[in-house]
Amino acid sequence: MVRHQSCRGRRAARCLAASGVAFLAVQHLTGPTYVIKSSWEGEPDSLKDYVGIVKGLEPSIALPALSFERGDGLTLSVDQGHFAANYKGQLGKDTSLGVIINDEQAWTAALESGDGKLKVTGQGPSLDGASWEAWHSGSADGVGDVSLYFNSSKDYKLSIANDDLGEIAGTSFSGKLTAEPAGMVGHLEARRSLPGNVDVKFTHEN
Repeated sequence: MVRHQSCRGRRAARCLAASGVAFLAVQHLTGPTYVIKSSWEGEPDSLKDYVGIVKGLEPSIALPALSFERGDGLTLSVDQGHFAANYKGQLGKDTSLGVIINDEQAWTAALESGDGKLKVTGQGPSLDGASWEAWHSGSADGVGDVSLYFNSSKDYKLSIANDDLGEIAGTSFSGKLTAEPAGMVGHLEARRSLPGNVDVKFTHEN
């Protein structure tokens, strides 16, 4: 009986020694290991607070934004874990094209030419669901400076400004008209110089 217990004791000692050697080897290879143990007791509603505390123990790593320019108008970048490609190039002397697309297939294309610009935004290879915006500005003889904005949602804004609407009895006039889906707004300004270097200005807006 004593001999049987002695054999069991020697086997236990060998297992304990082997476990100690294995522990030292793992610690030597991987470094110290830390284990956080927790438990929860209480009402189900308080579990939300418990989950928030556990999440607060998780590590948070913020990687810097990276970009790489190829020199042919193409720029590759990684920001907040998302990959994006940005291309800018010339289609002519006064026309430029810019395209941005990311790893979620969201893209934006912009075409600029002279005083006009067109911007299209979409998702995936199809144009279904894509939205667009357009701007144009210029001058017209007898009308003034004209700017127009409109988009795929049927919003628009038309502005016409003229700083020289003529002069009547020493009073010069200028005006501006703005039209939007909600209505039109007109602005009229009259200016006149009086004796004694006094300038008088009247404005009216509806």
